[in-house]
Amino acid sequence: MLATNFVMSFVSDAENNDTIRPLAAASYQWLSSEKAIDNFVSTEVFANRKQDKKLPSSLHDNGHLKITAIDKTQKFKLIKDVYDAASLSKTQVLVLPTIDFDFVRNGNYLIPNVRTVQRNDHPYWEWQISPGVVWQQPEDNGFSRVVFPFSLQEKNANCTHNGLLILLINGKGKTNNGIFQIGSETCAYFQFDLAGRISVDYHKSSVENAKQLVAEFNRELSTKKIVHSRAQLIKDYPKLSLDSLLAKQLKGSTTSGLVINRQHYRLNCETRYGRYPYCDWLALPSYSTAKSIFAGIGLMRLQALVPNVEKVLVNKIIPECSTKQWQNVTLSDLLNMRTGNYLSNDPHKDESSNRMIGFFTSETHKQKLDKACNMFPHRAKPGKSFRYHTSDTYLAGVMLNRLFAKVSDQKDLYKTLLAGELWPMLKLSPLLGESKRTYDDELQPFTGWGLTYYASDIIKIVEFLQQQKSMNKRERLLDKKMLNSAMQNGQGNLNRDGGEANIAYNNGFWALEVGGDLGCNSPKWLPFMSGFGGITVALISPDLLYYNFADNQRFLWLDVIIELNQQFPLCEVL
Repeated sequence: MLATNFVMSFVSDAENNDTIRPLAAASYQWLSSEKAIDNFVSTEVFANRKQDKKLPSSLHDNGHLKITAIDKTQKFKLIKDVYDAASLSKTQVLVLPTIDFDFVRNGNYLIPNVRTVQRNDHPYWEWQISPGVVWQQPEDNGFSRVVFPFSLQEKNANCTHNGLLILLINGKGKTNNGIFQIGSETCAYFQFDLAGRISVDYHKSSVENAKQLVAEFNRELSTKKIVHSRAQLIKDYPKLSLDSLLAKQLKGSTTSGLVINRQHYRLNCETRYGRYPYCDWLALPSYSTAKSIFAGIGLMRLQALVPNVEKVLVNKIIPECSTKQWQNVTLSDLLNMRTGNYLSNDPHKDESSNRMIGFFTSETHKQKLDKACNMFPHRAKPGKSFRYHTSDTYLAGVMLNRLFAKVSDQKDLYKTLLAGELWPMLKLSPLLGESKRTYDDELQPFTGWGLTYYASDIIKIVEFLQQQKSMNKRERLLDKKMLNSAMQNGQGNLNRDGGEANIAYNNGFWALEVGGDLGCNSPKWLPFMSGFGGITVALISPDLLYYNFADNQRFLWLDVIIELNQQFPLCEVL
């Protein structure tokens, strides 16, 4: 347990002007030292840039790793802390949780047996580990350098802090100390740099399902798109201006990119100490893009299997929501946030109210369900007035599970229909194998937030949605009417109430009317996913996708669309 004065001594360091330890200083002696970290390091320290092909790694075996932070070796720099988490000793935010996992060696890759966000006994942090790399350098006395990208995620929340681990292991199983460093995040209210020493416990071991882990990893690698640089983007599409694409996006951005004609161009992937060297394995929080990916796609899939399930009344499935305000409210109303139950006439004000904060901070399903059912009074007829409530999407998730249990022998729609069937079909990463859930025996998925994925996953999901629009009935996996409504290209009248002019919200997806800004002759609606803090995934056309994961509370991506219109005739494809 860290004492309060110990924490505060680190917090005060935020005022210092830190220098970055040069790459040359990352010697074997420095890596294996027990001295406290005095400077943050360039991310190049964690990159395999000196590999000697004549000197193969001495680490040949599968094994088990237990990584523990060495107390009082940390260096901490506070950047932003809206809720004063770092000043509270009970949160232990400067203490790395114990990271404990098996791994399988596959060439120069080390594949963890767990890739999803892991619960543990730390009071504040949950952890996630991604595939690592191993190599050997002549000056390392026979030890191999092992690097794993990892992330910390807040308990009961989606804020994600990205880091890197580097450690030393030799062929006999002996280990030395290593270091960790966190220098980027997707988190609007808590931002910091943290580095420290780690002790490493390693032993050789057989790993359950080792062959399956390797096969799944190789399949994951084979389906990742080749990532092109910004320079290549301008070479391929000379009418585009990087300044216009990046000017307002870089500040606060964890990573952003474009997919054009199935080619992936990465615009940025920076930390405060250099480029993140393993951006393919950078864990990204979904925040409210889960409303599209989990709730939206989940109901579209269930509706395809069970027609008209969207019309089921809430109080028929959730007796806890049996009070008068829930009469005639359907599952579709929940997904579209048009229940008619709200406090404020401002469509977004309820989401930041004290009542909603109480919903977010509640940890058990009983607590969340009670608040979601009872915190807003009835004000309007269901199906009409849009009010943004993440609690509505939570209730939609409860209904999805209970309805799915009625039509199958399974009670967990996410594990069965999405993570169990659809995600493997799309060859998504194991990182999407789980959703965050309540901290009780119910384990109810959050549904409206709480997924974690890689950029490659979101690209594959968007490509799937675009393909589903043109699929015939036999091939189609999602309900056509619901998908068309979400993508703003359906027949008939669409409810385009999104709380503001030129904004729509349908079936978990947003849309922005961009025809006027692009100079089109008629309205053009561009569907997109959105997440707290500055996350945007714009589904521009089947051949054009833009994404930006940021935490600066700015959603200024219309300039990107206007710039893309210089190269592509968007008025014709939207």
